[in-house]
Amino acid sequence: MIYRVLSVVFLFFFTISLKAQEKIISGNITDAGTKQPVEFATVQLRMLDSIIASTITDRKGRFSVQTTVEGNAILQFSFIGYNILSKPITIASDLRNVNVGSVEIFLLNENLTEVTVTGRRSLLNTSIDRKVYNVSSDVMAQSGSASDILKNIPSVEIDIEGAVSLRGSSGVMILINGRPSPLMRTNMAEALEQLPANSIERIEVITNPSARFKPDGTSGIINIVLKKNTKGGFNGTATITAGSNDRFGTNLN
Repeated sequence: MIYRVLSVVFLFFFTISLKAQEKIISGNITDAGTKQPVEFATVQLRMLDSIIASTITDRKGRFSVQTTVEGNAILQFSFIGYNILSKPITIASDLRNVNVGSVEIFLLNENLTEVTVTGRRSLLNTSIDRKVYNVSSDVMAQSGSASDILKNIPSVEIDIEGAVSLRGSSGVMILINGRPSPLMRTNMAEALEQLPANSIERIEVITNPSARFKPDGTSGIINIVLKKNTKGGFNGTATITAGSNDRFGTNLN
């Protein structure tokens, strides 16, 4: 019974001794330029490259760190966009509270010589009634033809003879800048092969055309929009054939 009483008394005085050794380090952090408190800044108490305790500041920039260590230590203050500040302090054994006062931290200063912002259009944009294919974002547009570009568009198919079909139907109407072109009525496949892809700005695939285009575009409409700064010029094809028994032929378009 006496042993238990002595144990309880010893633990009681040992707990009081530990609490007496606990130190409270406090202060507040402000912005060096605006003199406004910095909230949610990180405060670390370091000793011999080890973190003894840490906390964050409140809405008024105040902080409080509790520790039982004594001697020389370092308070480190950090926050996003500010320089890290280290402040040496001495925790004496006869002091219970250590107030470091107001600590000012400085914003990071970085001079940017030049900022380049690059934007790129999406290759395929989908709306309610049409799909817009931006040809300028396609690598094939630098050297191919309009026929090559149409092969990359979803739901558009071109057979070996150059015939264009939309969603499996050949009843498709092809417009140039929103208007019918006589070239597409005579020989659509040859006209698409002669039209260079680098002169096309975008291709619009209209799957639900209005009533004014029917029955010409029963399955849909493909509108080829040319670049506004396209220079005028001439396109042509020349074909030479040869066979046995001195048979020769030429064709010029």
